[in-house]
Amino acid sequence: MLRPAVPLSALSLLAAAPAWPATVPAETRFQLWNDCRPIDLVVESATGSPAGIGLTDRAIAIAVRHRLGAAGIYDPDGLAYLDVRVSVVGPAFHVGIEYRKWLKDPASGEEGSAATWISGSTGTHGRSPEYIMDSIAEHLDGFVEQYLRVNADACKR
Repeated sequence: MLRPAVPLSALSLLAAAPAWPATVPAETRFQLWNDCRPIDLVVESATGSPAGIGLTDRAIAIAVRHRLGAAGIYDPDGLAYLDVRVSVVGPAFHVGIEYRKWLKDPASGEEGSAATWISGSTGTHGRSPEYIMDSIAEHLDGFVEQYLRVNADACKR
């Protein structure tokens, strides 16, 4: 009978090691790592007004805050934040979502907020705000899933 070359206790240490370094690319860790600190929210109507089809910045903010809160990552005092922008022009709309966090440039020593994760889409709304809200929800779900995956170990503390 052959005996395993690696003791089972060593294998258990490997199983306990954090999974994200191997499964999450370095670029994604840079984009979304925040030590699981809650994030704030900014909602803006860029050009055009979603209110023309019955959609308000307040309604968008409530829906996004609810989703971030359900994920346990919303705090109005958070330094990092999601910037949600909605434009409606005629029958078309554009949704843009940016995750912005505080960064320091090592070359200049300057610090500031920068977008590290960006998602967006363009479509037609058929005078129904649901098309826009569905688009926001799709991008937001992608953000929350990736954010929680990257920050998983920190979120467990």
